[in-house]
Amino acid sequence: MEIDIFIKLTTTDTIINDWSNHPTEHKLAAYRYYIEGMPSLPLTNDRRLIEWKTLQQIARNNSVPKKKCNKVKTTNSAQNSPTKQGRRH
Repeated sequence: MEIDIFIKLTTTDTIINDWSNHPTEHKLAAYRYYIEGMPSLPLTNDRRLIEWKTLQQIARNNSVPKKKCNKVKTTNSAQNSPTKQGRRH
């Protein structure tokens, strides 16, 4: 049995557009939430890749440059690395 993420087909890809006047932290909050949650889910590598591609599509639909989305992912990966976690204790 495999775990997968269910995404409603209605307004799932509607988030704060990058062209809005909201602070950058608010614009990237949805991506941060999804990206930080992914490692805690028991997904296969294939399912994780599909989820990442879905997030990239949501970013494109909301005029968020790919570079910004990748930066959120890279920052989150660095914060969750074993070396970094070891320093917290």
